[in-house]
Amino acid sequence: MAFQPQLRVVSTSTAAQNCTTTPCHAAQIHHRILSQVKSILFNGPTSPGEAWIYEYAKCIRGDLDARNMKFQVSILQKGFEASSLVFPPAPGFLHDVCQLIAMLPLKVGTVIERKLVIDLLLEAARQCNMAWWDSTREVSAVVFGVVHACMIYRHLEAEKQGDAELGMIMGKMDLEADHIETVMQLAESLEEGLKL
Repeated sequence: MAFQPQLRVVSTSTAAQNCTTTPCHAAQIHHRILSQVKSILFNGPTSPGEAWIYEYAKCIRGDLDARNMKFQVSILQKGFEASSLVFPPAPGFLHDVCQLIAMLPLKVGTVIERKLVIDLLLEAARQCNMAWWDSTREVSAVVFGVVHACMIYRHLEAEKQGDAELGMIMGKMDLEADHIETVMQLAESLEEGLKL
């Protein structure tokens, strides 16, 4: 199933009629956005903003690797902290949601559907009578927090896989102890250079 967002006219009010964007121009904008999303999905993300688009588009498209997540309290909390910086929810939301995450009846490491985590958090907020549980903005913040956590988890897993592959390559090389130390120093220098 291909990712195909729909573009539709919502209003014909005077303000909408005064808009200088023609249907042709809107279609061009739609095409550019769709092309950009397809490129990110095909080539992978090259920036944090593209990583967000990549994760969200995979989720919307229903990719198998975007349906489920591994339940990790700390990563979920970091996801909510990060998304709250970009998409500020109501005061107290972050504190509330971090408490709700800790209360969920899930074992760390359990593989679970993202949608179920979102539903569990919203239901827990409703049952705890949190002021924001039915607010559109905070419901969206729950979705963004879970998606952001999945993005963080995907990044950490890719980093682990890269380290494991490097270790495997190093293990196959027959290096003496002094050569291994030199290679490790070069790797550290390269890492420092990349941080700049």
